[in-house]
Amino acid sequence: LDPKKLAAFHLQLGRILAQNLSHETWEKHLFIVAHQLARGYKLISHRDERVVIAGRIFLRAGDKAAAASAFPEAKFFYARGIDLIDNDEDWESSYQLCMDCFSKGAEAAAIAGDYEQMDAWLSVAIRRSIGLDDQFRAHYIHVRSLAQRNEMEKAVDVGLEALELIGVRIPSDNVKLHTLIELFKTRRLMKRICVADLKKIEPNKEKQVVSASRLLNILGTLSLSGKKHLCPLICFKSVQFNIKHGILSGMPISLATYGFLLSRFGMLTEATSYCEMANAVREDLGIVETIASVNMAVYGIVFPFSKPLRECEKQLHHGYTAGFEVGDVANSLRCASLHRY
Repeated sequence: LDPKKLAAFHLQLGRILAQNLSHETWEKHLFIVAHQLARGYKLISHRDERVVIAGRIFLRAGDKAAAASAFPEAKFFYARGIDLIDNDEDWESSYQLCMDCFSKGAEAAAIAGDYEQMDAWLSVAIRRSIGLDDQFRAHYIHVRSLAQRNEMEKAVDVGLEALELIGVRIPSDNVKLHTLIELFKTRRLMKRICVADLKKIEPNKEKQVVSASRLLNILGTLSLSGKKHLCPLICFKSVQFNIKHGILSGMPISLATYGFLLSRFGMLTEATSYCEMANAVREDLGIVETIASVNMAVYGIVFPFSKPLRECEKQLHHGYTAGFEVGDVANSLRCASLHRY
């Protein structure tokens, strides 16, 4: 068949499937519909249909692929959505759809290793963003991509700028003094809190707060490779942030990192109690995406000095496998390295 006729055939087939699939079978066959439309989407001329297919088909297909850690496939679908809506009129009338496609596309491209495409989409997202949430989201993706490229110092700088957007400031001068002050404040705060108290706190699902918590945890890890002098200060701020804003998905990592730092200060008993608290909170919330990072700190660094090594070995292996399943490759490999030793 002529290429144009073939594209038109696939487009029509995709339209028929999209219009006639039942609600029960829609999600099951989403990728089939998306692939058919992807072969002929450039022939769509009507603006309303472009917006519907970008959002209902390509964005959802990208989300589903990303949820399965199929990031190259997710990038493919987000790219088709972007092609359909990348103009001023769509940004004005369908802002959230455009921002979702560009931001999620940039994140998928970064994880898939296509940094050139990530930079292009991310620059558009930052330039077009009209709210604090979207600006912060774009900076958050930028930090993760810089970390993947091993540009740790730049990643920390960008992350600190992002935190300032939402009023979280990490001082860059008199760091030692600020670190001692924040250590004192954190220890005083945490001495009044036990696992039972944490379980009584309602989870906070506010998007910006959750993202800030995750970013603080990421910066704490990245600062170990770039700007080590900031690592304890970031950790203490992270613990305080989590306690202030309620139970967050990043709390187990904050507590585990806090325990790790206390162990470095020679406070092993205190460190062990906070690592146990990190485990209890993670298990209570059922947060699988933090297993690798928490197990790395808890069972790889702190517990080997206070718990049976066989238990540590088992949990490090669990962190290794769980990390790969959710795309946390860096901490998965750290668990594997510590397991080997």
